[in-house]
Amino acid sequence: MTQLDAVDERDIGAGARIVAWIGRLFLAVIIPLIAFAVIYAGFIFLRDSDAPRWVIAVVAIIWGVGGVALLYWVFNSIVERLPGEWSGRMQPFVFVGPAMAILIWYLALPVLRTFRLSLFDRDGQEFIGLANYAAVFTQDLLQVAIRNNLIDQHPWLPKAVFNAYSQAKQLMYDHLKKLAWVTISLPWIAQEIEETRELMGDNFWPYGIKPNRKALEALFQYSYEQGLASKKLTIEELFHPSSLKFEEDKH
Repeated sequence: MTQLDAVDERDIGAGARIVAWIGRLFLAVIIPLIAFAVIYAGFIFLRDSDAPRWVIAVVAIIWGVGGVALLYWVFNSIVERLPGEWSGRMQPFVFVGPAMAILIWYLALPVLRTFRLSLFDRDGQEFIGLANYAAVFTQDLLQVAIRNNLIDQHPWLPKAVFNAYSQAKQLMYDHLKKLAWVTISLPWIAQEIEETRELMGDNFWPYGIKPNRKALEALFQYSYEQGLASKKLTIEELFHPSSLKFEEDKH
């Protein structure tokens, strides 16, 4: 007899859980649906009204806030009248369900719809994939704007990147001194490196504007003359002002 009672309690418990789950789903769905219907009907009515705009705005706010508050109050009252165990199970979904539905409707779905539209041409007829994104992110003005905004938010970043490259180069110098013969298949690599140092100094790959200004200006000049660039670039317009005076630490 005791075993039968235990089986009955397990069956009732499982059934109660199923009913509770269905009730939670119902409350989470039906409340936002009714709320949307009431609010939508109210705004449609106010949209077609001939009243002054400020009156329509005030009424719309009262209608929207009051309508949603009324729905919450009604459904919360219903849930509170349920037995204690059922009330505790259902009550959170009266508030969480509509909030999630509103977030999905007003945030998630617009993002998905906008992304879908961005995959078509300006008329919304021809599917062009990511061509719009490629066109936008390859524009010089956008790239400069992104660079400037990033540096304005993090002024330390250009110097940090410059130092990182400089330190990486120094590691390469150290590698050339010790193990160049392992990775570079030149029979007299050690002699080549020493002759390069004698001719160009220890830092024969210098970083920074000052040691590379003449080379950059020559590159800009020839690129323009040979038709590789539409105009003759300048160092000041190509590099961020904060980077013009960067110099490497002497090792």
